[in-house]
Amino acid sequence: MVVLVLSSCGGSDDAAPSGDQGPAGAQPEGTYRYATTGFERIGGPLPGRLRYPATTTVTVEHSGCIVGERWSARPERYAEWRYCVGERTWRLRSVTDYHEFFGNVERRTYRCSGRAVPRPARIEEGYTWTDRCRAARTTAVARGTVAGAGRVTVDGETVPAVHLRVRTRLRGDVRGAYTMESWLRRSDGLLLRRAFTSDSRVDSVVGPVPAHEEYELRLRSLEPQVDG
Repeated sequence: MVVLVLSSCGGSDDAAPSGDQGPAGAQPEGTYRYATTGFERIGGPLPGRLRYPATTTVTVEHSGCIVGERWSARPERYAEWRYCVGERTWRLRSVTDYHEFFGNVERRTYRCSGRAVPRPARIEEGYTWTDRCRAARTTAVARGTVAGAGRVTVDGETVPAVHLRVRTRLRGDVRGAYTMESWLRRSDGLLLRRAFTSDSRVDSVVGPVPAHEEYELRLRSLEPQVDG
């Protein structure tokens, strides 16, 4: 796991709460299980394909104002998002993307800046925002919008949700675009469902390599799994 050290959480509304309890009203800490479909594929002289297992996990952790979400698909694939969560807003701080094919590791940590976005309980349909992120030799511009509100059924329970759509354009050593659709629980932002599609070309020692990824996650239980 890449450890991200963040010197500040931003403006006044991003201030960390007192004590070690994490941001008030944020999704509870723990590891959540998701029914999963999807795969990752690369081309080039050594083409490969990784199919994701039927169940993957998202682990939520709190540290001061930071809420971290790490999606673990396989040992060869994970992604992590870190947000600074305030009383009324949240702000993307970093994204770590990890891929491995045939022992070749591609790991990038993007540092992000953008406007503070109203938390899921407050955000309204039609709201838009932009995040700008930078890693070594790669930049990403993510444009988000609130696509709507509705309900998602999880383990027989119907949950009020907000639907966010983020389209991201990458330039530099990684060129391409991806779309991520997320349905979050209105009350606290817990991820209920996600659909992701990406097409890109990645510079390598053998030249540009085409890559495609798609997956869908559906939360199996509103309670985090219990170890042991």
